[in-house]
Amino acid sequence: MIALVAAGRGVAIMPNEAEALPYPQVVFMRLHHPIHYARSAAVWRKETPAKSLDKFIKILFEHVQE
Repeated sequence: MIALVAAGRGVAIMPNEAEALPYPQVVFMRLHHPIHYARSAAVWRKETPAKSLDKFIKILFEHVQE
C-alpha cells in the first residue's frame, strides 16, 4: 500500500511501524485517539498535495485527536 502512496496513487492509514520503510517522498502523520487501540499514521506523497488530500486530512482531524 505504501508503494501506491509513494507512486502518487492515493493516501493510506497504516501502522506507525511503516515509518521505518524506505520511502523518503512519503509524509507520515501520527494519529492519536483515546478510543482507538491500534497506533496508526496517515500517509501521503510529499510532492502531490491535492484537494482530495485536504478533504481526507480534514475528515481525520474531525474524528481523531493529535
